[in-house]
Amino acid sequence: MARTPPFLRWALSHACPFRDPARESDLEQIGRQLLVLRACGDAFAENRVFEAIAFARDHAVDHRADGLTNDHADGHADGHVDGHADGHADGHADGHADGHADGLVDGLVDEHAVDRHSARLAETAGPRLGFRVAEVFAAYGGRERIESHCAGCSVNVGRAALAPANPTWGGCCGLVEWSAWGEADSWNTLIDRLLAELAPRDAWRQMFLPTQPAWPGLWAAESFSAAHWELLEPLLARLAALPPLEAAFRDLAAAAAFARRTQTELRVQLYPGGEVQGRRWLVDAHCSRCASTRTADSRVCPVCGWDAQAVPARRRGAYGGRPYWPLDRMLGPGPSAALVARYRHWRLH
Repeated sequence: MARTPPFLRWALSHACPFRDPARESDLEQIGRQLLVLRACGDAFAENRVFEAIAFARDHAVDHRADGLTNDHADGHADGHVDGHADGHADGHADGHADGHADGLVDGLVDEHAVDRHSARLAETAGPRLGFRVAEVFAAYGGRERIESHCAGCSVNVGRAALAPANPTWGGCCGLVEWSAWGEADSWNTLIDRLLAELAPRDAWRQMFLPTQPAWPGLWAAESFSAAHWELLEPLLARLAALPPLEAAFRDLAAAAAFARRTQTELRVQLYPGGEVQGRRWLVDAHCSRCASTRTADSRVCPVCGWDAQAVPARRRGAYGGRPYWPLDRMLGPGPSAALVARYRHWRLH
């Protein structure tokens, strides 16, 4: 069993043919609908598509090839919740969902979680991971359709600063976790210092739920106004400027700036930690107001003081490793090894 850290899920509100308007308030559903699209877009933006295969990040290659890979974990542990096992087909508004290949989006994973896994595979000369981009195109109605909606979409803030000439797709939502900074005490000390530097304590207490530590209270609001983002945007920008956190917070910082500037609704939700148990993710018992982990039998939350029964621990569907699959399984060991060799030669020359 492996512990998974707390994380934030976020999404900018807008009308999108790849998002189900009936589920626009469900951040998990939005993430599930766009996850494979984002993984594919990032692969193209980072020059990781070769011979119609999108390769997982390979630290041994990417640093030398173009510097786009970040050594720090910028995504989420494998157990982060999807909550469903039926893929993102129901989020497509115009019937293109039937193009999914078997298993492509069943039990999805944020592709960043594969970064650490793929690095370990490379170190041990194990099988590489990838997926066929044609299957993604079929699922979303074709590359031209994807680019017509995502390439010029103002809400697609993902990776815009990193690759403005080739932005990713599905960059209107995302996941953020901060375990790359270190232990919880170190993280809370950092947040307290930044809050004190950015605004008087009373300003934070007036706009956000007072908690100890302060971080959970920043995300306890049911909705966020421009006044919230006036305070949060500089905080997120500071976090995104720190090397261990840059990749994790870059997109959310861009989304916050966009939300403040355009008055677009940006929804953010804090999720508690948990642990992976096989193919399931056990979400910690947690506070119903600030989402902080607490014991199931405790009555008062030690973080926010909320006097209510804890939300009990529950099992959800773990993301696993998809849309990435071992290339040995897709192509066979011999063809897979030859393809990986050609890909690495292409990236390095």
